[in-house]
Amino acid sequence: MSSSVQAVDCEKWPPMWLAFLSLVLAWGSTFNFGFTMLITNPAQAAFVKFVAKSNEKNKGMGLGMAVDTQWFFILSILFCGHIIGSLLLPIIARHGRKKSFMLAVLMEALALVATIASFWLVNHLLFTLARILLGMGTAIAMGLSGITVLESSPTYCRGVASMVNGIFLQFALVVGAILAMPMVLGNDANLVYLFVFQLCCNLIVLCIVPFLHESPQFLAMSEGGDHEETEKKVIASIMFYHGITEEQARPLAGIMMETKHGAKAGIFSVFNDPFNRRGVGLGVLTTFGMAMSGITVINAFTQEILMIVGLDVDTAAIANSGTCLFSLAGIITSTFIVDRWNRRSLLLKTFSTLIVINFVIVILLSLAGHKNIYVSGFLILSICAFNFVFSMGPGPLSMFVGGEIVTPDSRSAGAVYSNTTMATSRFITLLTYHAVAKWCTPAAYGIYFIPSMVITVYLLYKHLPESRGRNVADLKAEYEMEKLIV
Repeated sequence: MSSSVQAVDCEKWPPMWLAFLSLVLAWGSTFNFGFTMLITNPAQAAFVKFVAKSNEKNKGMGLGMAVDTQWFFILSILFCGHIIGSLLLPIIARHGRKKSFMLAVLMEALALVATIASFWLVNHLLFTLARILLGMGTAIAMGLSGITVLESSPTYCRGVASMVNGIFLQFALVVGAILAMPMVLGNDANLVYLFVFQLCCNLIVLCIVPFLHESPQFLAMSEGGDHEETEKKVIASIMFYHGITEEQARPLAGIMMETKHGAKAGIFSVFNDPFNRRGVGLGVLTTFGMAMSGITVINAFTQEILMIVGLDVDTAAIANSGTCLFSLAGIITSTFIVDRWNRRSLLLKTFSTLIVINFVIVILLSLAGHKNIYVSGFLILSICAFNFVFSMGPGPLSMFVGGEIVTPDSRSAGAVYSNTTMATSRFITLLTYHAVAKWCTPAAYGIYFIPSMVITVYLLYKHLPESRGRNVADLKAEYEMEKLIV
């Protein structure tokens, strides 16, 4: 079935149960990720004190490193867990999207229990290990969330449904920025309650997910079992998520079962097909551009940067919360345009705008020594603009564009490479940026993020196809035609 037949009305919002699925999966995945990343920014001083207290109590556990050095290592270690989780994703995902997602959220919950225990025991080693496990759980959950929503959505609202992940990520940044302010929970006495709140969110998700249907496309690709029984399950899932009758769902189920690709592509065999090879490469490139846009430093060090240009702790914390509101505004704007504008055009325009904003940020950072109110004000405005543009394009789109341009059997493998690229980029940036910035703050920001953005825009302009409202068959036919022309 062509995309023109499937696409009913590109202005239609997702059916009720598909929207609910997107909300629940995002709550257990991207919300956790955004919250975990952000709270270490405004509450950094409290976390560093916790590490110092643990060093005093547990002699030798600091390995002779300075407390600040230990903290930046702990900060970045989350993404080592993310890399491990990304590599495990295709192995776990083959056992069912729903079961695998529940396992990932359970990992997150166990990690949060261990985190809470680490504060009671005053043990930063346990906190570090828990952070690795939390990274693993969030990586698996985020990968499964994106795949499941793509597999459960009709093409006409696939973009809006997938954007829910991005909305919850940006919402988590706002919630985290407010709760982790030193005057709220980001202080020595209340730091543990940030993780109690996060644990409660995960437990609620674990109670809801068992009552949802498995993704129809995964059911259709499942091997073995009775054909008629499988078809019934696929039809029931399509009816549930598409909001249509059995008569309307039956032909869609037939197409899914006829066009299944058999054995799911592994992380190496995915490259055997030139179409999938291109799709995985572009998914990796988009994720790399997103991670190396400057967002890693903006999320982790905005409050510290604002203090460098002259703001006090409380004012910087409030300003940081304000900048996060622009992230939420950007993702809400994107939700209204993602299925009306071309994905390719939106990515290229927002990436290009971020390059310009990054140049402005570099200039303002070079004036940080003046500690002028105008420099502070323009820097806050620049970060607000950055967050808005990032959340309107690369932030949410990088989560699902790669999945749209590969075959269904290759989505898990493609997610491995995209998530691993994102995690590796963030890990290296968090581990090294602060040290480099001590002797060349403006140059460091420019060196880390501007060249990578320019390369990303150029390659996406040359190779990224348009996937809005189109199915894989359409994209593959276009790809084959392009090869014949060349």
